[in-house]
Formats: sequence, structure tokens, C-alpha cells
Amino acid sequence: MENRKIVWSTVESMDGERTLKQHAYIETNRGAFYEQKYSGNKALCNKGGVSDGDKFVHINDIDTEEIKDNCCKKCLKIYNKLKS
Repeated sequence: MENRKIVWSTVESMDGERTLKQHAYIETNRGAFYEQKYSGNKALCNKGGVSDGDKFVHINDIDTEEIKDNCCKKCLKIYNKLKS
């Protein structure tokens, strides 16, 4: 895997009623097979991405945070492998 930007961020659920675990996100092409592809993001653990409701936002539009204790352990394990 080439060296891609990885952003750690904590986001709210789709309904905005709760805060999810902190995940690591990378840039990727998004869009269903019937849609035009665009540059969005996905979590390293493949549990979704940061969306504005209609589309997944570009990696540069995600607020960057330091890694917290409540981060996704699967994302952290993958992140540590990529960085070593």
C-alpha cells in the first residue's frame, strides 16, 4: 500500500444522537456501481466513512485529531502496521 494520508477523527452517528468511536480514515474512490466515482474516504477497519449525508467527504475536509484512548482498536492495529 502506497503512503496515503491517514486522518484520525471522532464523528457523530447518522442521526446525530451519539458519538462514535474514533476511527482512522484514508482517501479512496467512492460511489456505487451506477454512480460516477468521486474522491471520498473510508475507515481503515471498513466500518463506513465520514459522510455529509449525501456523499462521503474528501479526506482534507475531515477534522484531524490526536489518537485517543477510545479509538477503534482494529483501526489502530492496521495503522501501526502501516506505519512500521
